[in-house]
Amino acid sequence: MDKRGLKRQTKGKGHLPGGEFIMLGSKPSGVRAVGDSGSGSSAAVPRKRLLREGDESGFEQGSGVFSKKAKYEEPGLFSNPHRIGGSSQATMMSTLVVEVSPADLFDTVLEEDSTGDGIKAEAMVCGAVKQLKASRGRPEPTLYLALMSLATARPALFMRTRILDEFVGLLRRDPAAGAPSAFKAKPPPHVPILAANILMSVLQHDRNWPEAVAKVYVEDSLGDRTWVDSEHCRDFVDNVLTAFETRLPPNIRQLTESMSTAPITVAVSLSTESMKDQNISDQTIEMESSTSSTEHDPPTKITRRFHSPPIKQAIQQLITKTLMEQLSSRQAGEPSISRKALRFFCDITGYPSVRLTLAQRLEMWLQNPKLTRPAQDLMLCICVNCNTGAPEDVDTISHLVHIRIKSKPLATHYVSCIKEMVQQHPRNPTVALKYVIYNELSQTSRNPNNMALISMLFQTAPKTAPKALAGVFQELLTRKEDFLRALRGLFREIVRVLRHELDFSAFCLSLLEVGEDSPISHEEQSIKKRYVVCVTDLVAMAELLSVTPSVKEAAAAFSKGNRKDVGVLRKFHQQAAAMQRDGIWWLHSVVPGLLQLSKEDCKPSSKDYYKDYPQCVRKMLFLEPMEAYYLRDGWPPENERNVLYRLVNEVAILEDTLMRVLLIGLTDRPLLPQDAQDIVDKMVRRAAIAFTADLPTVPCIEREELFDTMFRLSSYNYPEGIQLPPGYHPPKLAIIKVYWKSWLVLLTLSACSPTTVGRVAWLNYPTLRCMMEMVITNDYSFPRPGQTDEEKQRDLQIVRQEKEEILQFESYLAAATTKEVITEKSSHLLNQLMWMEPRGPPRRPPPAVIDQLKSAAKRMSLGHRLCKSRDPDFLLDIIQKQGTTRSMTWLVDLIQSSSGSLDLLPVQCLCEFLLLDSDEREKEHGHKKDAKGKREQGIAQQHQLLERLHSMLMETEAQANTTASIIEYFLKRLPSEQPQSRAQGLKGLRLILSGPQGTSQEGAPLPDKSSFSWLLERLPKLPHFHDIKYDICAAFRAVCEFCCLSVCLSVCLFMCLCLSLCPFVCLYHTVCIYVYLSISLPVQLSGL
Repeated sequence: MDKRGLKRQTKGKGHLPGGEFIMLGSKPSGVRAVGDSGSGSSAAVPRKRLLREGDESGFEQGSGVFSKKAKYEEPGLFSNPHRIGGSSQATMMSTLVVEVSPADLFDTVLEEDSTGDGIKAEAMVCGAVKQLKASRGRPEPTLYLALMSLATARPALFMRTRILDEFVGLLRRDPAAGAPSAFKAKPPPHVPILAANILMSVLQHDRNWPEAVAKVYVEDSLGDRTWVDSEHCRDFVDNVLTAFETRLPPNIRQLTESMSTAPITVAVSLSTESMKDQNISDQTIEMESSTSSTEHDPPTKITRRFHSPPIKQAIQQLITKTLMEQLSSRQAGEPSISRKALRFFCDITGYPSVRLTLAQRLEMWLQNPKLTRPAQDLMLCICVNCNTGAPEDVDTISHLVHIRIKSKPLATHYVSCIKEMVQQHPRNPTVALKYVIYNELSQTSRNPNNMALISMLFQTAPKTAPKALAGVFQELLTRKEDFLRALRGLFREIVRVLRHELDFSAFCLSLLEVGEDSPISHEEQSIKKRYVVCVTDLVAMAELLSVTPSVKEAAAAFSKGNRKDVGVLRKFHQQAAAMQRDGIWWLHSVVPGLLQLSKEDCKPSSKDYYKDYPQCVRKMLFLEPMEAYYLRDGWPPENERNVLYRLVNEVAILEDTLMRVLLIGLTDRPLLPQDAQDIVDKMVRRAAIAFTADLPTVPCIEREELFDTMFRLSSYNYPEGIQLPPGYHPPKLAIIKVYWKSWLVLLTLSACSPTTVGRVAWLNYPTLRCMMEMVITNDYSFPRPGQTDEEKQRDLQIVRQEKEEILQFESYLAAATTKEVITEKSSHLLNQLMWMEPRGPPRRPPPAVIDQLKSAAKRMSLGHRLCKSRDPDFLLDIIQKQGTTRSMTWLVDLIQSSSGSLDLLPVQCLCEFLLLDSDEREKEHGHKKDAKGKREQGIAQQHQLLERLHSMLMETEAQANTTASIIEYFLKRLPSEQPQSRAQGLKGLRLILSGPQGTSQEGAPLPDKSSFSWLLERLPKLPHFHDIKYDICAAFRAVCEFCCLSVCLSVCLFMCLCLSLCPFVCLYHTVCIYVYLSISLPVQLSGL
């Protein structure tokens, strides 16, 4: 047949041609029926047979599912395929084609399909496919343009099984081309690219693609990669990849696109006759990336295309078989695997079993210089697809983290791949960190990139990694071998690599938690006890490691008075305090259940007593000697021990920590109540010494049950099994030493937390209130000043009654045991016990307790801290309690010690000191023997105090409540029956209203010749006079009942002044004063 074209044949009349086929109707121009003889003679296709073929087509309309094509029913050639030399049914069907001229193909197929003759249209399309196969190297442009147009116009026609099989066959390598050779040029990929795009256009709405598509993809991937790497087939390839459930990283896809061929340009030369018929000139056609749509059409959707379970299973079996064949193949002089195979392996890493198999051989391929780049891509694909958490993925991660890479660029890529892997599944960081730790602790085959991997894991999963690290440590501590020393070294190295960027609190909390399925729950008792000691040591070490270089620098600057980086210290204190709190919680709630301790195990007299428990409590709170923290391996080094130990010792204590230590002493734990209270005492004293306003190390106690819990530790419990007389109720007794230590602890907490603990102690605990007064006034005498004789007698009566009850109680105990007669001299409990009535009347502290109280007040500045409290105002309460009639000489020492911080003291305290100091100056002025330096120092202090009070009254920033408090304090002394008190009130008013300039060089007030004119001149000048004048008028009205004549006259003048300033408001007070004076002093008023 002439390849340049087909001439139109005229319809002739006469006899029908002989043979088996009968021509029905006219034959279109350029159409040639081709039989299976291959002789080239023209023959027509019988229409009836074609109709039967169309009726029995394997395509089900509307279902989108391809079923196996039915056989032809006509006997003879198609009824028994074995008659044709053993050829298959597909071979027989491929011979039934109708070849049409490329120029007429589009119109002819549309005409036949429109008339309902789909079988003939199918045969024409198959004929066109046959022509493509014959011209793979240089296909005719008109032909593939016609096919593309037909696929767009009639997609249902191309959905027929026969046509799909033909186009899938175009994707296979041409067998006639022979085996691929390095010296032989590859055939142009025009035909496979055309077939791929037509299939994509036809099957884009179908979700069940045939299995053959995946097979041809595997063949081309391992072969020439003719169309797999082509940019023009990208949409088709991406949809085929869904069969393997693989996620390819973007950089892998970009690499594939860069290696693909450039846009293909085909020169097309049409014959002159064809140019006349079709009006097509010579042109150059460029195939775009998607031939089924224009650049303005929406992109093709990439979705799963192989939903049928049998097809998915068949594809997985195909992949597994192909993988094993590739891995087992060996060729002489060639590497163990080809680069194309590694690129294909990247596409099938969606299967867990495939990932595991490839991970086992990945290190060998990475070390091969010829395969390094594709092996890197394969490693990345394996890591990206580890997203199932299946056992295969766990083993895959194990093999990946054991890969030893020494090249720095390759190591960087390796760490990046592992980073991608840990982000794919929540379980991956835990599994990866576990195997990295195991590899680092192994003696052989240690990965040089372990520390880089650990650093990456903590940066990628900052919340998961500390918990995972704690879980690995727990698992290693449960083994029979002692891993504590190795874990201490590894922990230090991890912190160094992370540059202290580790959540130590989360790590310690996870290390302390023990789940129901924890391996330690099923171990022997000896291993459990060792586990408790090791965990305590690691938590203490974590507290030391949390001291970062920035914390050291901030602490050094803070000790020099620089408060710039105090926030760093606060954060460190919060973190270390949280670790101590969690550690005490673990010892109180988890360890007893883990060790299954009984009551006998908690008694020191028992042979099974767990003696390590008290040491663990003290070690967790850093109350053990320094040697206990570096005894294992010598860390911290000698040059850092003191600094680290001091910084951790100065951290704040939390309320939960304090309460749990107390509860440990009260419950059945291997810690005696006395030991628990001793621990609490050391904790509170240590925190109080380091307490500052910027770094409050003592907790703000909110729970009032702290008081009762403290006193319960000091209660005395007589031995069990002793029978007391019926009806006798033993007194509630406390051990004296422990009882008074509880008061000292509560006093310290009250000084550091005055708004909470201090308020409750001041209002509800008289004994504690007396101790607070002692440290404030620096007067440790008892009974306290201001107590009546009745209260003193009551204290003596309590002591006598207490002694009698203790002797009676001890007698009953002795009668039940030793039968000994108990007297005051033979008593063993009389000097050890006392009544436990915390809310009862105040008790006299023993001399030893007084000494401890003095020492604690001096060392921890308890008095100054209580004086600084304004809510409640303990100092003001003491001043008001002692009254104005009693000399408060203790104020002198208090003011002198607080001269640099007068703002922290109440104004009433400053006013009282002003009066006391003024009297002392007058007395010293009369004694010539007093030292001149002491007198000058007192005068300077008085001037400083006057300046402070005067500024609080006269400055524009003065407050109304402060002004009222100062004036009221002196006015209250004026109505006093004692002349000395009235004189002090007037003196104080003159001093504060006149200021420092109103005193002489010796500190005494200057004489005022104008009587009380200073009162009339200066008092109305107060900035807040209008806010307090009502109270002043009422006070002067009360003054008139006790004042002398001159005072009354001055008051009258002042009230006249008030009347002129505010006649309606002060009229009542003025009239009252005038009436009173007119009755009591008629002679003096008549002289006016």
